[in-house]
Amino acid sequence: MAASFAALCCIGPVTVALLGAGGAVAAAGLKPYRPYLMIGSLTLLMTGFWLSYRWVAGEGATCPTRVGRFARLVLWCSAFIWAVAALLPTFTS
Repeated sequence: MAASFAALCCIGPVTVALLGAGGAVAAAGLKPYRPYLMIGSLTLLMTGFWLSYRWVAGEGATCPTRVGRFARLVLWCSAFIWAVAALLPTFTS
């Protein structure tokens, strides 16, 4: 019983390292599709901004759900990450 718990401390990092290396290899295979993925993600970001900042006449009459500050914060953070990802190839080459 104690040996199995002792082995967990070594197996855990090895498993994460192997899955991480496999993920990097899989991501490298997606490089030819990068422009399409960037355009698709930009479209989704623009839709998110439109949905969270649009003005709706009679807001709250049909749907009382409002977009919270946290949702908008996550949207702005994801837009920043997208911009860094879009500019990253220009800095690395």
